[in-house]
Amino acid sequence: MQISCIQNIPLHFILAMLIACSSVISFTNMLLYPLTKFQKFLVFSYSFLIAVIYGFSLKPFSFIITLFMILLGTLLLITVFQKHRIVNLLCSVFNFYIAIGTNYLLILFFSHFKIDEFFFKEFPYMFCLYLIVQLICTYFVSYLLLKLASHLYFKTNITDLKISYAGQIFILLFCEISIYGFILFLQTTYDINLSASEVIQYNIFIFLLLFVTVNSITILFFKNILKEQQFENQVTQANAVEKYAGHLEDLYLNIRSFKHDYINILSSLHAYINDHDYKGLEEYFYQEILPAGSKIASQDSIYGRLGHIQAPEIKSILYLKIFLALKQEINVTTQIKDSIDNFPMNTIDLVRILGILLDNAIEASAATAEKILSIIFLKDSEGIYIQIQNSSCNIDNIEKIYQIGTSSKGSERGIGLYEARQILKKHPNALLNTEYSNFMFSQKLVLLYL
Repeated sequence: MQISCIQNIPLHFILAMLIACSSVISFTNMLLYPLTKFQKFLVFSYSFLIAVIYGFSLKPFSFIITLFMILLGTLLLITVFQKHRIVNLLCSVFNFYIAIGTNYLLILFFSHFKIDEFFFKEFPYMFCLYLIVQLICTYFVSYLLLKLASHLYFKTNITDLKISYAGQIFILLFCEISIYGFILFLQTTYDINLSASEVIQYNIFIFLLLFVTVNSITILFFKNILKEQQFENQVTQANAVEKYAGHLEDLYLNIRSFKHDYINILSSLHAYINDHDYKGLEEYFYQEILPAGSKIASQDSIYGRLGHIQAPEIKSILYLKIFLALKQEINVTTQIKDSIDNFPMNTIDLVRILGILLDNAIEASAATAEKILSIIFLKDSEGIYIQIQNSSCNIDNIEKIYQIGTSSKGSERGIGLYEARQILKKHPNALLNTEYSNFMFSQKLVLLYL
């Protein structure tokens, strides 16, 4: 049913609006990262404009060209609007397939009642009613599939696909659209001597074959790159365990050093005892031995609490950063009461975020007289809560520190916190709250169970 065949201007505008609504539902209803209302309005306006131009053109271009202008233009708008381009483009193409499939099934259903293209040409307003029914069906089918896709997507490591695969995925998308376009071109270009019902059955068969083939290839493609990425993650985790072993070796060397110092301390006590200098012994004990013992006990308690962290990657980064902080004479305290073994976030991303937050906290606290660093891990039925608090110099604008290139540590160094925020955007269940009061800077990371 071509709009250019309609001479009735009000009817033409109604059809253009229905086509524009169809464009919104057929391309954006299944996006895992939805568009805003304004962005959907722009998609609607673009499709409406193309439909109007097609209908009023004195030399109307083919319906295939119109369809592809709407298709490619809408996909381009989705690419511009969203940062999650790869995921949304795949969802949009799949949504379009669902719309086509729904359309074919409805045509097959109505063909049994002798309702076909000739019927719609004779009763054009019935075609408007058909479009409304098709829109409603497409909406509900795509909505149900969106719920399923959203559950599978956010419950698996598909959300951690790396940007290095973007080129391969865009090639896959291009191939899918090209295959569909080629088949549609053949269907509309070559005259096949078949009856109307046979043409409908032929189209449904071709579409189902295309749908199954393309989506089978897509599933196999994603399985392959997910396996590849899983292998890379295992290598990264193995490297983290290796670093963890290195940190344990450093701690062992510190214990050996303490044993050596302990022997020297006993030797020094022996000298005071031989000389019967009990007053000097008392002063030496309270000034040297007791503070050193308290410091050792405190450090032992700090490291001991990390035993509640069951993930070796997280434990490793905490050991390393606390060790570096203690070397700079920073007063470190830890609070980890419960055993935590199931972080609702990819551990590689969490290690990167913790590394950034702890590096900033250590450097900021080392520049103050108080030198305070506090690390807290809490867990309840809703999620895991991580707080990193440190003494800090004066900060005028908290939000500004998240801008790239902005840093109190010199030019071209304000990248860490900006990068941390970009990582968190991939995880809808992760929240980062920043607070600053009375020269104390606090980062509160909330990881919710979905």
